[in-house]
Amino acid sequence: MAGIGISFGNTSAFVSICKDSSRAEIIANSAGERPTSTTVGHQEGEILTGTPALQLQIRQPANTVHNLKSLLGKQLADSENSQVCRLEEHNGEIIVNFNNVSRKGVSALAKSVFDNLKETADSVGSHP
Repeated sequence: MAGIGISFGNTSAFVSICKDSSRAEIIANSAGERPTSTTVGHQEGEILTGTPALQLQIRQPANTVHNLKSLLGKQLADSENSQVCRLEEHNGEIIVNFNNVSRKGVSALAKSVFDNLKETADSVGSHP
């Protein structure tokens, strides 16, 4: 029986599969890369994750958030802010203000990253 694992780090996340008890293999994402960036961006009403978000961070840093994991479960006063985008707080959760166009909570943004990782994990089920 195969097992699937996810490692969610500050800057990157990985999906792996263990087909036997001796070896785990890191799975490539839809971009063909094994690490998936945990950077999240907002462009034209769409949330971007992974490589597209990294590319957006170069062009529009105010529309991206990085080190997302370090913001989860914290209040704004407790977090070290190295973000270019504006961070706010609402009902005890950090909210990312994407250039005054959209506001999203960090938990919702983390869900976007996990949805991306789930797609990667689901792709294993379609390939023997």
